Amino acid sequence: MCDETNSDASALCTLIKSIDLEKALPKRLECLADEVEVIEESISEVVENGEDLVSIRYLSSFPPISQRLGSTKFDNYILLLHDQTNDANVWQRTLQVLSASGFCCIAPHLTNFVFDEEKIIHFLLKLSSRVETREIVIVASLQRTATQLRVKALIAIGISDTHRLKEEELRENPLPCLIVRGTFDTSIGLNAANKLKHLRNSRLVEIPNGKHLCHLSHPSQFYKILLNFLLNLSVLPQSMH
Repeated sequence: MCDETNSDASALCTLIKSIDLEKALPKRLECLADEVEVIEESISEVVENGEDLVSIRYLSSFPPISQRLGSTKFDNYILLLHDQTNDANVWQRTLQVLSASGFCCIAPHLTNFVFDEEKIIHFLLKLSSRVETREIVIVASLQRTATQLRVKALIAIGISDTHRLKEEELRENPLPCLIVRGTFDTSIGLNAANKLKHLRNSRLVEIPNGKHLCHLSHPSQFYKILLNFLLNLSVLPQSMH
């Protein structure tokens, strides 16, 4: 529910509710996406006793040269967190589509952490500190980790363990959140939607016949929803509006 006592908060809430998520994407997007190179990189983590851990790998992508307009520095990053049954490669095409739309993107291989929540948060904080950017948006199909970082917005896809989140804390959280659920996901996705809807700047969108990982079962529909949401949050460069 929009907070009518705060004009700024109410305006953001109203904007999120009014976004046309079905607006067609630019026809040239697919061609631009094909130009995007996805690079695999790594950083080394150090444990408390001073011993180096195995290098942590992640995928990264940047807007194609034709979109850079002579600039090599970007202010907006998208951080993509995969689910427990995949690795970062599951985001390969999503990385290309987002970068074709003007984003710099990072998708870490979280299997390195055996999905230890504290270690994941520690790594993400370290990774984000290395990124010269003012804004980070998280796209996640990974449990509640995504709600514990300071970010511009969250796109949640069937996040698990949301029962551990407290409704009263969610109601006080101004985080813009797009909740994406496949209609065939009547367990984890439904539970996540019922909990995350308490975020005061949240919006639920359902993909007909979509599975739990609806971004994989219906990628084209997911890209359209995702980019329309981000465009209306003024995350993307004005040139793509």
